[in-house]
Amino acid sequence: MLRILLVRHGQCDMNLTVDQRIGGRTNHSPLTPLGERQAQALGAHLRAALAHAGVQPQRCAFFSSTAVRAVDTARLVMQALDVPTDKLTSSEQLLELDQGEWEGAVRRECFTPELTAAFAADPWGLAWDFAPPGGESQRQVEQRMTQYLVQHVLPHARPDAPAIVVSHGMAIKCFLRGILHSLPTMSRNIALANTSVTEVGFSPAKHGSSGDTTGGGGGSVDGNTNTSGQAAVVDSSREPAAAADGRPANGGMAGGSWHVLRINDQAHLPFDLECAHLSV
Repeated sequence: MLRILLVRHGQCDMNLTVDQRIGGRTNHSPLTPLGERQAQALGAHLRAALAHAGVQPQRCAFFSSTAVRAVDTARLVMQALDVPTDKLTSSEQLLELDQGEWEGAVRRECFTPELTAAFAADPWGLAWDFAPPGGESQRQVEQRMTQYLVQHVLPHARPDAPAIVVSHGMAIKCFLRGILHSLPTMSRNIALANTSVTEVGFSPAKHGSSGDTTGGGGGSVDGNTNTSGQAAVVDSSREPAAAADGRPANGGMAGGSWHVLRINDQAHLPFDLECAHLSV
């Protein structure tokens, strides 16, 4: 199974007001001192986990969005792993959902009760395709995230040495929605903390088979799984090219199975490094 660790960036200045104001993909929000310590803690945790598994950190591939908070998080993790930071690959395709004209606006003035109710009433239409003025929809974020992970990250992922991708909360959740085929409103019901680890795996279909749906392929790099103890499995090799309503049937990747191994893992964070700023 090919493994990818999806990491939300460390706490940044914008996170301090996100309960009141809408965040987004701004590139002018550096890590706070707490965010730097969170990234360093994650790096130390991964160093120990990889050493326990007998894996040299240099065998892992590192990716991030181009936002300064994601780049700095990735670099701090790499420094803790003694991996040269010039090995980092950054891409705009890993950026946060673009909130357009809503970025920095008062949250309750934009996400009104009426709009929230409309999302719930039309989850496959409005909730998935809604975009703020000048911004992006969840569908668009899901498509670009999936495309980048499939085309550029999976080729560098290994069963024993995961690819490590530092991205953003909503961007990661949009990708998860796609591989789980869940309602777009799911993205508002999952919390991803700063520097939390969400691990996914991909099992390519064996020649002449319909794909691995067992959830096998070994444990995650530090032995943690989701709370159920079993990975959620999506067998994309058994899916048609597209659903009847136009939704992508397999998250953009045919010929194998996606596995969600853990979500919002904060095992590396002691209590004093945790924070409550979970929204985008």
